[in-house]
Parts: sequence; structure tokens; C-alpha cells
Amino acid sequence: MRTGTNDEGYTLGDEHRLTAWYSRLLSSRFSWSARVEYLDRGNISGIDPMIMGPVQTADPARQGAMRLDAALGINFATAAGHRIALEYVVPVDQDLDGPQLEMDAQFTLGYQYTF
Repeated sequence: MRTGTNDEGYTLGDEHRLTAWYSRLLSSRFSWSARVEYLDRGNISGIDPMIMGPVQTADPARQGAMRLDAALGINFATAAGHRIALEYVVPVDQDLDGPQLEMDAQFTLGYQYTF
């Protein structure tokens, strides 16, 4: 939740996320995961006069979004502390308040090392 107005006279909209996931081992080194995420982002409050213009993308009342995503992933971990993860995310539902880019799909590749 946003707690105030910035020096330019506006506040970004509140953003709430709720995530649930499930993971299961396939072997001692491999696991798969499933995830669902809900995002609710509010519109901007106020306006920066330097950004104002006669275009829809400058309208603070057209910045909010609601999206529900589903994701599947696979993870590989070694005994030496290395982990590689790949996740594929698709939107199940999305409702944008203005002319924003919709998400079609997303791949995330990550590497972690624990010591």
C-alpha cells in the first residue's frame, strides 16, 4: 500500500498480490512446480504536470490492472548448492484500465547458488 505522495505530486496505485504454489520432487535433483498469482494494481492518484499530455497513456485513471496468472516450472538442483529453475507463465484473465500492454506469456530462467 502506498503511504504518501512523492515530490512530483502523485502517488502510484496500491498493489496487492496473492500467490499460491505447489511443488513436488520428481527425483533427488529434479522437481516441478505449479503456481497461481493474482495481481490487483490501482490507478495513480494525482498527476505529474511534466507528464501531462493529450494521450491516453498519460492519464492517471488508466494505469490500473487486474491479472490472474498460471505458471508451471521445473527445477534442477545439485548437491554442491547450484540450482537452475525454468518457469512458464500465462495469464488466465486480465483486465487493464487503459491502453497498456497485455501479457501473452512469460518465461523466467533463474540460477541460484547456496553456500
